[in-house]
Amino acid sequence: MSKLIRILCAAAALAVPQMASAAVSVGGFSFDNNAFVDVLNSSSGSFSISGGPLSTVVTDTDPGTFAFSFSQGAFLDLGFTDNVAVNGAGNDIVLFELGAPDRWLVTINGISSQCQSAGTGFSAVGFGLNACGLDLSAFGIASGGTVSSLRLSFFDDSTTASTSLVGALNSQTVGGAIPEPATWAMLLTGFGLVGATMRRRAAATAA
Repeated sequence: MSKLIRILCAAAALAVPQMASAAVSVGGFSFDNNAFVDVLNSSSGSFSISGGPLSTVVTDTDPGTFAFSFSQGAFLDLGFTDNVAVNGAGNDIVLFELGAPDRWLVTINGISSQCQSAGTGFSAVGFGLNACGLDLSAFGIASGGTVSSLRLSFFDDSTTASTSLVGALNSQTVGGAIPEPATWAMLLTGFGLVGATMRRRAAATAA
């Protein structure tokens, strides 16, 4: 019995780091399922939107929803709440937009840099899906350092980026992880077996 309990406890410990880490593929990139920005902290300008309100289309995980603006000085202040982007190997954050490849002015840690998208070979809602990668080193973030927010500013020229998704390739979960259904099922089944075994032993001892 004690051996079975030890095995179940070890399985639970191994399962915890995997909670909320299921992979999501967008435009040929792989992300943890909680790696996308999930809050619109503030915005400025008038936006054209497809797929819902502004606060939804820029924080969901659907590449087919988007927002863009031709307003002078328009921007989106976006944040991560259940994860942070980490300065790791290669690009750390990817911005997605639809249509013709375009650009943003990205501000992180008080440092601004242009980000020009390029085609991914994928599409969403009939438009080409484009992406631009960001290396946090370019924004003064040390290796292993983290960020939880960024600003996307729009250029008021003939075209503008139809912002779809913002995700962290190098992501670290913060706070309590949420177990996947399969993890719960495994743990509950195991503890159910322990309970059944204990009941049988108690009945045999009483007899």
